[in-house]
Amino acid sequence: MTAAVALAQLTAAGIRLEVRDDALLATPREALTDDTRALIRGNKNALVLLLSEPRRLWLVTHMDGRRVSHSFCPPATLAEVRGWYPTALGIEPEDEPPVPMEPDTRPAMSRAIDANESPATEIPE
Repeated sequence: MTAAVALAQLTAAGIRLEVRDDALLATPREALTDDTRALIRGNKNALVLLLSEPRRLWLVTHMDGRRVSHSFCPPATLAEVRGWYPTALGIEPEDEPPVPMEPDTRPAMSRAIDANESPATEIPE
């Protein structure tokens, strides 16, 4: 199981995780069960990395149920995103999109720009 999946399961169970001074904190304490504790222990290092590592893309579940991908530049940590969206029902890291196309499959416009040609068409007045 990935840390992102574990975080999503813990969030769905009403558990909020945060990293403070390299310690992983889970709240509210009442929501913790033996299963969720085991899930946290089994993924602790990956969860700490996931929660403290700045990321560009975060998926935010808003109060009205909308799930919206938010992009941040510079990248933001989970704590920062939670600060900006305090009423969010959930915040999950999102994977980066696939790597761009190989150079030989780029659109003609990109090839023209690389060749120092003008891809624009002149429009007469």
